[in-house]
Amino acid sequence: MPPEPHILIDARVNVTVPIDVLGKRKLSAEISGRAAQFFNASVVSAYGLSETGLVAYQCAHGRFHIDRSACYVEQDGPSGAGTAELIVSTLLNPAMPLLRYRTGDSTLPGQTQCACGRSDPGLVEIAGRIVPTFRTAAGAPVSPSQLFRNLPSYSKDLIEYRVDQLEPGRFAVTIETRAVDRAEFARQIAARLNGALDGVGSASVILDEIPRGDKFQRYRDLSG
Repeated sequence: MPPEPHILIDARVNVTVPIDVLGKRKLSAEISGRAAQFFNASVVSAYGLSETGLVAYQCAHGRFHIDRSACYVEQDGPSGAGTAELIVSTLLNPAMPLLRYRTGDSTLPGQTQCACGRSDPGLVEIAGRIVPTFRTAAGAPVSPSQLFRNLPSYSKDLIEYRVDQLEPGRFAVTIETRAVDRAEFARQIAARLNGALDGVGSASVILDEIPRGDKFQRYRDLSG
């Protein structure tokens, strides 16, 4: 009987882990260490988008270096330590070239020189998806993700939702549901939302299917 096959992972090979930008989640040091031990390989994170492919990869010092063979990157925002939106140009998109594609992702710009020895442009950190700041009826700024953080827990019949700010303190919440009585479901969600928003504003609930894509925006400021 022939011996059972074995898989050998070369120690010089990297295990690349994509970043969940929306949740700003990366592997913890503990899980990274366990994965490295299991695969007998170094574990690094990489950043990319479905529209552009790989954009940057992480070195041993934690900094993300731009893959200049695949794309050209700009950062639109304050220089120095401030966050800036990442803008990518690439010819590798199979449908069409992307020129100055606004990713909607926030980054912290890096300096020219990295401790790993590379002098190519890099990013200190992928900070996450840029979301608008909503305003209460009194005009105070508020984070939409904090304001509506409990909405997903209101019912197991809630499939997806999107929140639009129409004016300070007035919100339109579009919901997609699997509930049998959709009208009653919308009334229940509206009652709970307006109870939670008491003193902050009011929300109307709209029943509709929500289109989703690579740049799905859960929170939109339409107040102008």
